Amino acid sequence: MNGPDRATRVASAHWEALSGDVEAITGEYDERGYETHALHPGDVTLLTGESGDREGLDVLLPGSEFETVFDLVDRGVAFDSSEVYSAREGSTVLLVLVLVDEREEVVLAYPAYYDLETGREVLSRARERGRFHSYLRRLSGDTVTFTHDDPSIFEPPDEG
Repeated sequence: MNGPDRATRVASAHWEALSGDVEAITGEYDERGYETHALHPGDVTLLTGESGDREGLDVLLPGSEFETVFDLVDRGVAFDSSEVYSAREGSTVLLVLVLVDEREEVVLAYPAYYDLETGREVLSRARERGRFHSYLRRLSGDTVTFTHDDPSIFEPPDEG
């Protein structure tokens, strides 16, 4: 079993806990009066640039959740800060991403993961460029891209 397949298997075993973390984090922001959106990806893939020009996390969302993200960006919500909570299970890095627009008081949060063997190179190039991307998309291919200016937040917890 190669790295990405192994990562998917490991993430699947922890998906319920990751989703619970997303709900808990958005709940904390909700209590502070923020508009919160917990997203539930159907698939997550680390893009390495080999199959095109994209590198970063590709996150497939249900259509209604993608529409929510699109509408937020369309209305000018900037999501100008990112937080990443991470854990490591062998060579799989488990993540909860939290995107925040403090001015508008809006939060998006979603679980993700990647295989560290594949991810080391992607993260190295991201550090060189000074940015890491996450692509939230729906099945039709429509995509909203977020650029994270501090790629180190995606590093495994023991290597960051």
